[in-house]
Amino acid sequence: MQNYNRDKLIGFYGYRKTNSDNTADPSNRYYYFSLQHFLECEKFRHVDKGYYDFLSELTSDHLLLLETKGVSYPYMDEEYIDDIQSIMLVGVHFLILQNLEYFYDFLNHDQQLACDEEKLLEVFIYYRKRFYASSNLNAVSFIGDKLIDQSNDMIESSVLEKFSDHPPEVMIVANDQGISVGIEGMSWRHRIPITIVDADVDPEDVKYSETLQKLADESSVGVILSTNPTEGDEKIFNHFLGLMGKLQRKVHIIQK
Repeated sequence: MQNYNRDKLIGFYGYRKTNSDNTADPSNRYYYFSLQHFLECEKFRHVDKGYYDFLSELTSDHLLLLETKGVSYPYMDEEYIDDIQSIMLVGVHFLILQNLEYFYDFLNHDQQLACDEEKLLEVFIYYRKRFYASSNLNAVSFIGDKLIDQSNDMIESSVLEKFSDHPPEVMIVANDQGISVGIEGMSWRHRIPITIVDADVDPEDVKYSETLQKLADESSVGVILSTNPTEGDEKIFNHFLGLMGKLQRKVHIIQK
C-alpha cells in the first residue's frame, strides 16, 4: 500500500505567474513544494496575491506549518470551503501529471492509497477512475489567433455557450501567449483542471507542430477561437485540424 498525505514534499508546477501588464510569463510558473502548499495558497487566490506568492515560496512543510497552523484569516477567499474538493482536484491533476512514476502503481494496478484525509482520498480515487482510466473524459484543447485579446470576455462566454451541456473536465493549452492566457484564467476562476503543454518555440516556428501534436494527443475535442487570424494563424489552424482529423476527434471553430 502506498502512503500519501497532502504535506508530503512532492512538488509540481501549477498556473503561470503574470507580468505587470497581466500577460502570462511562460517561463515562470508557480511551483508548489507539496499539495498542502497549493491548497494553502488557494485560500488567498482572489484576495491577496502577495500572500499567495509568499506561501508558495516556503520551501518546507515545517515552514508552511509555522506560518499557517491555527491562524484565522478573516479575509480568506469566501468560496474556498465550498469549493475545496474542486480545488483539490485541480491540485491533484497538476501533482499526478508531473509525478506519474511515483503514482504509477496507484494509477495502473489499483493499488490502495493510504491517506489520513478521507476527502482527499476520495479525490484521488475519482481522479484515477474519471481522469486516468476513462475513455470519454471531456478533455478540450484550445488554440486561437496569435494576437487575440487575452482578456476578451468572448473567450469565456463562447466556451461556456459551446459546452453548456457538458463543460470541459480538463482544459489544455500551450505554454505561450494569446488564447492560452484567457483559457488559463477561465480554469482559474471555475476551478477546472488544466494541462499546460510545453511550447519552447514561437508559433511561427516549424517545430511548433510538436506542440500542436501534444495538444491533439491530450484531448478528446479541440476548439479554435478566431477573431482576426493572420495567414500564419490559418496555417496553424489547418495543421491542428489535420492532426485532430487523423485521430478522428472533433474540432469546434468559434469565430467572433
